Amino acid sequence: MHILVPDAQSFHGGVETVTTRVINAWTHNFKTKVTWVLPPHRLERFRSEFKGNPALEFESFQWSRTHPRTLFLSLLKRSHSILSKAWELKCNNARLRKIIHKQNCTHCFYFWPIKEPFPHLKIPVFCLICDLAWQRVAESYPHDNPEDLDNALRNWVLRCRQVFTISGSTRNEVVDLTSEMADKVHDVLLAADRPFVESTKNGPDFSFIDEKVPFFLYPSAPNPQKNHLVLFQAVSTLLERGLCFRLVLTGGHTSRLLGDVPMDRRLPERARRFFQERKKELSSVIVAVDDVPEEALSHLYNSCLAVLMPSQYEGFGLAVAEAFTHGKPVIASDLPVFREQIDCYRAKDFVETFPATSHLGLADLMETRLREGPLSAESSQALRNKTRRWKWNDVAKTYIQVMQGSDAREEVA
Repeated sequence: MHILVPDAQSFHGGVETVTTRVINAWTHNFKTKVTWVLPPHRLERFRSEFKGNPALEFESFQWSRTHPRTLFLSLLKRSHSILSKAWELKCNNARLRKIIHKQNCTHCFYFWPIKEPFPHLKIPVFCLICDLAWQRVAESYPHDNPEDLDNALRNWVLRCRQVFTISGSTRNEVVDLTSEMADKVHDVLLAADRPFVESTKNGPDFSFIDEKVPFFLYPSAPNPQKNHLVLFQAVSTLLERGLCFRLVLTGGHTSRLLGDVPMDRRLPERARRFFQERKKELSSVIVAVDDVPEEALSHLYNSCLAVLMPSQYEGFGLAVAEAFTHGKPVIASDLPVFREQIDCYRAKDFVETFPATSHLGLADLMETRLREGPLSAESSQALRNKTRRWKWNDVAKTYIQVMQGSDAREEVA
């Protein structure tokens, strides 16, 4: 099996974590070759990160600078032609077909198909659906019509040989849209596992960490569904109660929540304005660190008192699983996807939940954790041990089994 992974929208965040973990498992543990196709600006980083892996090849979507396709695309872009996007997509399809022939790829797997056109290839295509956030919090995709995104998802499910979702809850949402194709949709829960890299203090400035002052960690970009307003309200409540702690926010552009510049989307902007109105007391407690490298984020996990996940909506909520693998307790909104992870890892003794709209409920649980202090070394290790139940290798293996099973059914047909 040789899997083509087109990744035209490659970006830092949870999807990147899923992609790297699965590719790493495929190529190291299942005798599977992978060709990963990336935009030019992302190639060198991943070549360096995965160097020395003989089962992994890297390719670029970009044709050579002198190729007629490149020259014509450059001309269209300079003239601001409305045809430039269509031509770029046509070029990408042609590039993928050439790579398939060159590398002898047998299967194609998209980790992030949303807003991508379905490719015209001669090998079976599979995809992973991470969430349908536009249905629950429309401004998660502010420049897109939700009906258009629904139709695009239906098209992917229709034309893919098989489709995967990252949780049972997400599968239910997909099946609600595509009930006649439910047998093609497979829920495969994402995983907790040991960190991909060693924990380190290097990278961003972590001088705010003081062993005498416990801190909560919320590793999430400032997206509308992430519920930062309720979190800030809970922090304000705890300060009124006279408690001493810090809140550390990570994720791309998270510092904008604490900035002076208005944000484009309504829900994050409400959180930013709440912070600005109480800046005097909140600025000494809430810290935002943008785009933390994985090894530095692992250090924050290891150092925090607990991990917070107050989201209004998640397709999975990777921070919960990552907290488990670092042996840290979780305070989370009462979402079905979080309950799936709690059940999978039998971790109910390490997670406290609250209604997503209740800042007082969140504040009460944070106060309890502050008064109880960190988990004992024994309890923390017990939680880490639970993550052996389901790892990234299990996720990657399940994807392969489903793909191979679909091959067998096609041969019989």
